[in-house]
Amino acid sequence: MHDPIGSKEVPDNFITAVFTDDGTQFYLSTMTGGLLLLNVKSNEYSYHIPPEGQQYKTDARNMYTIVKGDKKTLWLATWGGLCSFDIHTKQFQLFNDTDGKTIQLSSLIKIKGQNKLFVAGYKMGFRYFNIDTKTWEMIKDPENNVTKNALYRGRHMLQLNNEELLIGTETGGLTKYNLKTGIFTGFPQFKNVSGHCSHFSITPQYWWIGTNGGLIQADAKSQKIIKVWTVDDGLSDQVIYAVLDDQHGNIWVSTNKGINMVNPKTKICYKYSEEDGLQGSEFNTAACTNDPDGNLWFGGLDGLNRIDKNFSPITQISPKPLITKNSIVQRRISVNFKYSLP
Repeated sequence: MHDPIGSKEVPDNFITAVFTDDGTQFYLSTMTGGLLLLNVKSNEYSYHIPPEGQQYKTDARNMYTIVKGDKKTLWLATWGGLCSFDIHTKQFQLFNDTDGKTIQLSSLIKIKGQNKLFVAGYKMGFRYFNIDTKTWEMIKDPENNVTKNALYRGRHMLQLNNEELLIGTETGGLTKYNLKTGIFTGFPQFKNVSGHCSHFSITPQYWWIGTNGGLIQADAKSQKIIKVWTVDDGLSDQVIYAVLDDQHGNIWVSTNKGINMVNPKTKICYKYSEEDGLQGSEFNTAACTNDPDGNLWFGGLDGLNRIDKNFSPITQISPKPLITKNSIVQRRISVNFKYSLP
C-alpha cells in the first residue's frame, strides 16, 4: 500500500461491509477476496482468507456483515457460514450446523446483554448462535412467519430496545421482530413502496428507509410516511443501497448511480458521482459505517469513499466537491470531500 504503482493484482476491491471501532483500522469484507484490513492513516493493508466452505472454495470469502464480539473477536456473515476472526492472531474459525442450512448468510447482529448473535441467511431464515456454547439455536416463531414469507432474507438489522429488532429484508420490506414473543410485525405502508429494504437509519425525528423504490422518510413516532424521495426529488437513482445520517442532520444515501445528500430542513437533494471523485457509480447493500469521529464511509464495487464530518455544500452557488486522496490497494479511493468556488 505504500507504493501501489506496479503492484500485482490484488484479491478484491469489491467492498460488501465496512467496520471500524477506532476510525483508523478498518475491516472490510469483500466479494471473493476475504477480509481486507486497511489502516486509513498509513495506507497499509493486508488480506486474510477464511477456511473453505463445504460447497465452493470461495464460499467463506464472500462476506456480507461484520460485527464486534469481545475485544479480540469479530463475527462475519459469509456465504460459507458463520466465521469468527481473531484480530490478534488473524485466524478464522468456521461454524456450520449439521443440517447444512447455516450457509449463505446475509446479516447478523449481537444481541445486547446476551452473548448471542441473531443471524440471517438465505437457507435458514433466522437463527441464534450462542457464542458461549458455539451452538446454533432456533428462534421463536409461533406464527411460522419465516417459512411463510420466503425466509424474509434479512440484509440489515438494528436492535431498537431490549425486546425488538428492526430487520431490512429483500422480500418483506422493513420488519420488526419481538425477541421475547417471537412475533414478526410488518409495515404495510413501507412495503407498498417496495418489498425490498436494503438499509435504514433511525433518528429521533425520522425513520429513513432505503428501498428499490426510493428513500422513505417516515415519522419516528407514528411510522407514518412523510415523503418518498425519488429521482423526481433529486435522487440520482431510486435503488438505495445504504443510508447514514451525519452530525448536521443530513441524510446520505449510496445508490446505483452515486451518492446523494438529503437536507430534511431545506428539502434539497445533492448528487455526487464519479466526476466528483467517487470510487464508481455503484455501491453495495449495507456497506457503510459512521466512524467514531463522525465521518461517513461507503463501500462500492471498486473501493471505499469517505465523507468528511465537516463537509457541507454551499447552497448559494452549489459547487461540485472535489474528492481527493488515497488508494485502496492499487486503485484510488477518496477519503475527503473538498470544495472550492468554480
